[in-house]
Amino acid sequence: MKIGTLLLALAFAMPVGAQTLHDMAIQGQEDDLARKVTAKNIDSLDREEKTMLMVAAENGQTGVVRMLVRAGANPAIQDRAGNTALHYAIIRGDEEITRLLATRGKVLEIQNGNGHRPIDLAQSQSNDRIVEILRASGSMPPHVWSKLTLLLYFLYLIISLGLTVWVARTLSKNGRIFLVDAFHANEPLADSVNHLLVVGFYLINIGYVTLTLREKIKPIAPEEMVESLSVKVGLVLLILGTMHFFNMFVFSRMRKRTQQKPALQEKRA
Repeated sequence: MKIGTLLLALAFAMPVGAQTLHDMAIQGQEDDLARKVTAKNIDSLDREEKTMLMVAAENGQTGVVRMLVRAGANPAIQDRAGNTALHYAIIRGDEEITRLLATRGKVLEIQNGNGHRPIDLAQSQSNDRIVEILRASGSMPPHVWSKLTLLLYFLYLIISLGLTVWVARTLSKNGRIFLVDAFHANEPLADSVNHLLVVGFYLINIGYVTLTLREKIKPIAPEEMVESLSVKVGLVLLILGTMHFFNMFVFSRMRKRTQQKPALQEKRA
């Protein structure tokens, strides 16, 4: 009983002022926060190692961000993920807060845990307006490629082309039987038609893969890359399945027509 009472007393004795200030920043209580902020607590961290400036930017509290910047908050501080307040403003897509924070010198070139500078995040989200704001503030141009984007493209091409080749070979091998039967054991003709169908299959599927290679919203985390890859490969599988059933339809139609011709000739005779 005494131990429980002691633990309870210690819990109440722990400082909660920093968390309360962060709550005010999140809720946009600009005036109340301005009265309590001091040089000692303005850059205090919460449990996620975020400053009040970060949570205010993350939640779109423009007035709080402006007040904290004027009070001397440090915009270069990074949280556990390596993000600064400017990173969070860009993730949110908030142009006004981005303008307030983008004038703070070296903060423009700080990389987060994924190696992305603020302008790289804006570029990955195809947010041209924020890219322009950052460039006008002195940021270096965005990186054209990132490791995750390169990995996404590489895996997408390898998986998609591999599946295309496998399906094409399977259709060619098994479809030849239908064609030989359809052309009354005329193997040269069956092989020729089979080859033409495979070429068309390759052209359509590889064309689709190359057209859908570009990812407008570049991944900034491994889980986003996996999700993007899953969507891309899933679409390729749907296209391959559609092409498979189309080829089967073509084979069956050709076989049906060739079987009907002798019957019609017998009737005429």
